[in-house]
Amino acid sequence: MITIKEYTEEVVKAVAEKLKLSSMETTHLIRVVKELENYKKYKNKIINKTYTKIRNGHLTPTPLKLHVMKENERKIVETAVDVHNIDLYKFIENDRKIEMVDCRRQIMYIFRKKLGYSLNKVANVFYKDHSSVIHNIRKHEDLIDTDRVYTRLYNQMVTALVEKKLIEEN
Repeated sequence: MITIKEYTEEVVKAVAEKLKLSSMETTHLIRVVKELENYKKYKNKIINKTYTKIRNGHLTPTPLKLHVMKENERKIVETAVDVHNIDLYKFIENDRKIEMVDCRRQIMYIFRKKLGYSLNKVANVFYKDHSSVIHNIRKHEDLIDTDRVYTRLYNQMVTALVEKKLIEEN
């Protein structure tokens, strides 16, 4: 009989091999998994995230969804982040700073209203529930009516996306 600890270590090694991590990075990842208190936390971490090496050799969790997005979707996210003057890695980490939230909200609106994505498809891209997407779209519509700075940033983002032919002008 195989224990959860043995099973999780095998999964981590398989994930590390698939991501082509070095032995030191694999060892670090195994250590992180062993430190987690229960299997559910570990399972969610591995299934929902992959590890990308960035500056100084540190491993930073990055949602897998960004890597499997269609090229058009990824370009929309990158353009929005550029317009908002946000670091892409900080945006990906699901930071709750207002500029990150506003950018995420605007991208959700673009995906839903301009590209016609379903609520679940938009929610899956951002690891959110469909009700979060509904809330963010309603909040976006309220802010467009009341907040001039928010509206200006949104219009700049739409203009940039139209110029790059990522969305159609309406």
